[in-house]
Amino acid sequence: MLQVEYRFLTGITSGIIILMGLYLLLLYRSTSGVKGIGYWAIGSLIVGVGQLFRLFPSLGSFSVIVVPTIFSTIGLYLYLAGIWQFKGKVIRHWIIFGLPLVNLVQSIVFYQFIPSNRIRGILLGIILLINCVLAIYEMFQVASDQKYLKQLFRINGVAFFIFAMLLVLSIVAVSVNPGFDPTKIDDFVLIRLVIAGILMIALTFGFMSAVNIQLKRQLEEQLASRNKFFRIIAHDLRGSLGTMTKFLNLLNNEPDLVEQELKSNLTELEQLSGSTYHLLQNLLEWSSNYDSLSKLKEEMIEIDHLVKDHIEHFKSLAKFKSIHVEYEKSAKALIKGHRKMLETVLRNVLSNALKFTPENGTISIKTESKSEKVYLRIKDSGVGIPPEKLDEIFKFEASRSSLGTNGEVGSGFGLVVCRDFVQKNNGSIRIDSQLNSGTEVILEFPAVP
Repeated sequence: MLQVEYRFLTGITSGIIILMGLYLLLLYRSTSGVKGIGYWAIGSLIVGVGQLFRLFPSLGSFSVIVVPTIFSTIGLYLYLAGIWQFKGKVIRHWIIFGLPLVNLVQSIVFYQFIPSNRIRGILLGIILLINCVLAIYEMFQVASDQKYLKQLFRINGVAFFIFAMLLVLSIVAVSVNPGFDPTKIDDFVLIRLVIAGILMIALTFGFMSAVNIQLKRQLEEQLASRNKFFRIIAHDLRGSLGTMTKFLNLLNNEPDLVEQELKSNLTELEQLSGSTYHLLQNLLEWSSNYDSLSKLKEEMIEIDHLVKDHIEHFKSLAKFKSIHVEYEKSAKALIKGHRKMLETVLRNVLSNALKFTPENGTISIKTESKSEKVYLRIKDSGVGIPPEKLDEIFKFEASRSSLGTNGEVGSGFGLVVCRDFVQKNNGSIRIDSQLNSGTEVILEFPAVP
């Protein structure tokens, strides 16, 4: 009767673990953003298939006694590799492959050449216990960017702890029993099988849940990034199109313009439309290659070239308000970062300077490199920022658009995005401002030698 119950429980447990492994394998083949799935999928399949050998005694005692333990050890250490990879840590291959190899060798030696089920069982328990200790440590060490998985990891950590206690009891039971026989089925073996099966299912389910939570979070981040991206497009085009509209209104409402003034305004309008078209092309190129803002590739960027590529466009916008734009470049200021992000930051800061600088004002742009840092300073002679607003200017929940000196409107989120993008490029942004005395935005990045 006990044999029937043992085979039934083994079949149910291994079947569930195999199904979970197949589900994880399906996730692995259909997703690319979550690490560790491959190890968990293969580990689950190996553990499940290994347990099936216990159902076929006709294959021989080695297949029934030794093979399942070898498979389980390999699968559990693949679980550990998956945990390391999921958390973004270096996989210690000498542990992942070394300890299962030690178990394989000792299993063969103490089964085939120096028969001793007692020694083999104790060594197996120690090797699995090492796996549990390492897994427990990792489950309770959660990085700041994975705090949302803290509760789930703790549950898995508790499961590993219970499994470790079960191993300790098994090691003690084998140690005090000189005539230990792994083929003997009794109540303790059935209880241990039930507990171990439940724990293995719980661990596999925990890994599945971690993957699903991570995928859900990535989807939310991608949707948030896409919304942010559409706002960036609207923000960058609003200023240019608004200025072009004012040019056209001027031409339409001033029929007495002399030919020279008319030609000058049309030239300015042509330059502005050309630079706006170029801006739109860049944004569309970015969107066509867009997947996630965090996946943009880093490159070497000459900060002066970055400014030079955009300054003519803003000079055209500045002429409408008779604002003088000055540019003082450094000898060499090289940084490493995401060009599209930094272009967005530059456009936002320059747009704000134009927006809040009155007619006949001045905007000065300066790049410099010193003390292993690269600085981009944008200073205007505008209306300045009230102290109470300056303290909350980078808070998303407090971001509200203010009208410019000529009634220009904005989205209210520009500087929030700027800070986010600057930080993603290992930089910092600081604003010095006094009411009615202008504003200076200082961008700081690590210099590249």
